Amino acid sequence: MTTQKKLIAKHSDPITLGRLGRPYGVRGWAHLYSLMIPESLILEQSQCVLQLGNRSQECRIEQIKPHGKNFVTKIDCIPTRESVSEWTNALLIADRSQLPELSESDYYITDLIGHEVQNTDGVILGTVSDIMQTGANDVFIVDMPSDKETLIPHIPNVIKSIDHEQKLIIADWVPL
Repeated sequence: MTTQKKLIAKHSDPITLGRLGRPYGVRGWAHLYSLMIPESLILEQSQCVLQLGNRSQECRIEQIKPHGKNFVTKIDCIPTRESVSEWTNALLIADRSQLPELSESDYYITDLIGHEVQNTDGVILGTVSDIMQTGANDVFIVDMPSDKETLIPHIPNVIKSIDHEQKLIIADWVPL
């Protein structure tokens, strides 16, 4: 099992909480994919900024409810099903100072974006550009130097270590 270093949210900078999905129902609710571990930490959030490309909107999360393996949410600045469609794939961003302090073994999954990935032989595979949630496990989307992407599962027998201070992930992985 990978040992994580302590990563405490003490300074004030933005952190991505999750991503809005497609509309849910007809009253302005949306599917919500949490980027927090445990995912349920997103239930404690209320203030955030929606960001989609160069558009952003301050908002308040009115309600979040578990729905299957993810969540659904009602956000005050998105009153209708049509407006949810306009914000589909938007990121929910909050100030890090509003988030709970983490235990020694916890970290925010979004903090892994930008980490360099090397294989166990020291070969640089690329940089984590995004994280995909599959239900079974998270998958790192890694931009490789060859302008291609590789997908690396975030599972213990593949991810050998994560060093948050050096922003480095060591993986037992050979891209195709």
